[in-house]
Amino acid sequence: MGGGLFVDLLRVPVEERGREFALALVEAEGFVDAYRAVHPDPVARPAYTWTPMYDETAEDDHPDRIDFVLGRAAGLAVQDAWIVGETGPRTDLAVDPWPSDHRAVMAEVRF
Repeated sequence: MGGGLFVDLLRVPVEERGREFALALVEAEGFVDAYRAVHPDPVARPAYTWTPMYDETAEDDHPDRIDFVLGRAAGLAVQDAWIVGETGPRTDLAVDPWPSDHRAVMAEVRF
């Protein structure tokens, strides 16, 4: 990574540091969000990895995307990407029983 990425992040007030800001910095350094390269529409495919089997309408927590596959290399081409987790509507590849408190992201890439 270019040396300025984390320095730039630290110059931003804490209340303005969020996932979108951090991803913009990472993408500015040439990294690709593998899941979004294949599934660019966050409304159609929100890619929630937090939290499996939780009621998405519950008011005490909310679903979120906290797991990523990021890549940077000459000739990198993302072929496909999946959300891996319990059987359900937000999972592309199911593993039952799912042993984690959040889903995983998996990607197939070529160079």
